[in-house]
Amino acid sequence: MSGVVSGNRADEHWSVEKAPTDFYDMKGDVEALLSLTANASAYEFSATQVAALHPGQTAKITKDGQLVGYVGALHPELERKLGLNGRTLIFELLLAEITDQKIPEACDISRFPANRRDLAVVVKEEIDAKKVLQLIEKVGGNYLIDLNLFDVYQGQGIEDGFKSLAIALVLQDTNKTLEEKDITDVIDRVVESLKTELNASLRD
Repeated sequence: MSGVVSGNRADEHWSVEKAPTDFYDMKGDVEALLSLTANASAYEFSATQVAALHPGQTAKITKDGQLVGYVGALHPELERKLGLNGRTLIFELLLAEITDQKIPEACDISRFPANRRDLAVVVKEEIDAKKVLQLIEKVGGNYLIDLNLFDVYQGQGIEDGFKSLAIALVLQDTNKTLEEKDITDVIDRVVESLKTELNASLRD
């Protein structure tokens, strides 16, 4: 399975800012495809180099250590030779490796309110954000129903060689309204695990 996209992120409209499609748009599309498989969390994206692709905007996709595809921007030299205007993004996946589907499973809808807590976690630059999210999922427990990385920051206030990850955790129970102590226990467990396993700290 393969795909290619080029041009603007959205059709021209007065209410939408004009912006070209980029690497993260295509990566998000591929992640959406993989989310439909039986074990989406098994897929890893990591930087790599492919002759036909941009050296700084290419990732290989692996599953349990086995290569299953690539995603990236076409190499500028190839774009020039093909007469393409603007950035062109492509992906390629081994179809046989992604055909195990996830069967929808019904679950109870909670009548109790969800609680969001945001963490700004400072880690070394080379630590993949996915590793941070996977650790939070692992130790977050049953109350953790959603997790979202919504900002990555490097600059003033952050030491060189480090980055700040802003992460939203949504906590909820199907049987009761969570007390502040319940929420605090989860957050404390997450923070302690990040510190112990990834040497992370909370941003001041």
